[in-house]
Amino acid sequence: MEDIIIELIIGSIDKDYEIRADTNLRSDLDIDSFDFLMIINALEDEFDITIDEDDFAKVNNVNDIVELLYSKYEVK
Repeated sequence: MEDIIIELIIGSIDKDYEIRADTNLRSDLDIDSFDFLMIINALEDEFDITIDEDDFAKVNNVNDIVELLYSKYEVK
């Protein structure tokens, strides 16, 4: 799951960074609100879900995204 999310992030942002599960999206990648929307859209398309932006605002790294998808959206 982590690898899929990392690939979606890489494909959604216009930045060339190495991303790991613990990479902080805001401070390490300097992702802005537009980038977050692009990531949300990519996740929604990939997993056929609708993500509440308030839920995603609490996300700091790939691990947080995995936890959110497993716990709230029941993605397997």
